[in-house]
Amino acid sequence: MFVLTFVFAGLLVTCDSRADDTSQSRNYELHLDNTSQSRNYELHSLRQLIGIETRNRGLTVEGDRERLYRFLDISRAPWPIVTDRTLVANHLLLRSDLPLGLASYPILLIPVAAARERCFVLIHAGHGTQLQDNLDIATSHALVAGCHVMLFEMPRVGSSGFVSSDANRNPSLATLPDGTSFDFTPFSLHEAFAELESITGMKLLAVFIQPVVDAVSWIIKHYPTSRIFMLGLSGGAWTTHLAAAVDPRIHWSMAVAGSDPIESAAYDYERRHPSLTRDFGYSRIYLLAGSNRRPHYHIYNRRDSCCFRPPDDLATIMREMSQLSQVMGIESGYTVMVDESASTHEVGPDSLQIFLEALSGQ
Repeated sequence: MFVLTFVFAGLLVTCDSRADDTSQSRNYELHLDNTSQSRNYELHSLRQLIGIETRNRGLTVEGDRERLYRFLDISRAPWPIVTDRTLVANHLLLRSDLPLGLASYPILLIPVAAARERCFVLIHAGHGTQLQDNLDIATSHALVAGCHVMLFEMPRVGSSGFVSSDANRNPSLATLPDGTSFDFTPFSLHEAFAELESITGMKLLAVFIQPVVDAVSWIIKHYPTSRIFMLGLSGGAWTTHLAAAVDPRIHWSMAVAGSDPIESAAYDYERRHPSLTRDFGYSRIYLLAGSNRRPHYHIYNRRDSCCFRPPDDLATIMREMSQLSQVMGIESGYTVMVDESASTHEVGPDSLQIFLEALSGQ
């Protein structure tokens, strides 16, 4: 085991690795002691680049329970929350209205017994579903602990990621400013949003992040003393980085295998968007996600079967981020962990344990 420590004018960066035991996950943690002078400026700049709205927004309760069960597709659910309608949680379908006639449909799970109104968990599955890759375990444990859980997926993915707000909920249509329809069908999953930005001149990154911000506003309105946790995998991890950065009302967050500060043309539209890669930069986003010393975990899976394995020069990247933090003046709870326990593209056992310990200690 060895520990590398770097100090930059009051900023302590600790890189803790175990060279003699690769079965142990490794932490690279930023301990920031400097006073935040520019967080509000950084926050405002990022919100403007994405197009996030913060005033007079929230979620709408949408439909009845039968409609919700059609969204959830009970036939493929391997866990008791939706396989038996009397177990574990009640359900509520919500709607976040977005530009161009689009909408997202987060699903709220309300624990049947011992609900703790102060505990809300946002689970974002990204391009997958909420019922796989250990997100099901995280959700079940949160509900058993008495936490409310809100489920999200990315646009055009699964049940909560529908993007059209028309009567038929056709996820392939958007309404342009001139009233004509735009068909997503000829485009790959999210490349249609690049075309829509070109046509309309609008900032459509908000389609990915606004539903989470709206959910936080809804929670604060109805449960004003709540602590809000967020866990995201893959594209949900990318969303978690951005959501925690633009909304400091998220108290604790973990992003697993969904982002790195390296630019690549191979990434999806939203991940390689110039507003994030060129105008703002992911290193700044990561630091901002942990502003005010909020815990924000950035997880790389060593043996990830998909993407975002730890960069070879991770220690160098951390040193560069240390220097950047001095410029930004942000007190950050940002922590990088290399999860050696994950065997695929998943929330690994070590990461899951950190999440569960955070819930039990809130």
